[in-house]
Amino acid sequence: MDGSLEPDSGQEMQAAINHPLKMEIDALTRRLMRLRMQDGADPALIHELGDRRLKLRRLGWLTRFDNLAKSDRTLLLPLAERARQRYQRVLAELERQQKMLKSAKRFRSLLSDYEIKAVVSLYLSSHGTGLGAFNRGFLYSLRQRVNRTTAFRDLDRVLVETAAARPGKIPFLSTLRPNRLLPWQDLLPDQPQLGGE
Repeated sequence: MDGSLEPDSGQEMQAAINHPLKMEIDALTRRLMRLRMQDGADPALIHELGDRRLKLRRLGWLTRFDNLAKSDRTLLLPLAERARQRYQRVLAELERQQKMLKSAKRFRSLLSDYEIKAVVSLYLSSHGTGLGAFNRGFLYSLRQRVNRTTAFRDLDRVLVETAAARPGKIPFLSTLRPNRLLPWQDLLPDQPQLGGE
């Protein structure tokens, strides 16, 4: 940025720097409050920070950025860089979400001829030697007032019976039916991002 912005680009620039400008002003305000409450605080530093905060506020009032003074450009450059980095992070997140959406749409198109009865996630953990069935995880919170045990009752029965009938008896634990003596959270120390309804 060299002060040679287009005259009509003020609104775009104002929108871009709005967030980092507010953050900078808030940080200066907090620092000034702490300094003013301290005994023996440097009055020159308080004056300097107050002056900087006022100049930043003036930047927030500008509608044109095509003919800035050098001091204003010095204040604006780091704000513009922070805004650029922030928008790059937002863009990267949007691109990630778009890829996920495309993947989900492809998956749905593959299953368009079928009715989904259940979705199962496989989580491989290095913290155990057995198998477990969980209808909850740490992906999102489920409402406590909704009773999900009836929906998982038949599945729980089939899993427990199948595991008991297997030769070698691999340790199997189902938490599809609640057990207050053995909460499901205690069985997942690595807190996998899974969930079920």
